[in-house]
Amino acid sequence: MKFNCTIRMDNDAFTYNPALEVSRILKKLATDLEQDHDKGSDMHDGYLRDTNGNKVGYYIVEEDEY
Repeated sequence: MKFNCTIRMDNDAFTYNPALEVSRILKKLATDLEQDHDKGSDMHDGYLRDTNGNKVGYYIVEEDEY
């Protein structure tokens, strides 16, 4: 199994401090994954949004290919 995540950093939310915005996005994802797991279901994919609400990325959990 693998976790793939892509974040595009070419919009205004990343202008001031790109690392801070990426950190915020990943922290939110981690919190959302934890809360979803606690509810008894698992999120296997979804969109990532910047502080302005724009879709800037995607994540997916995939089975290994053999």
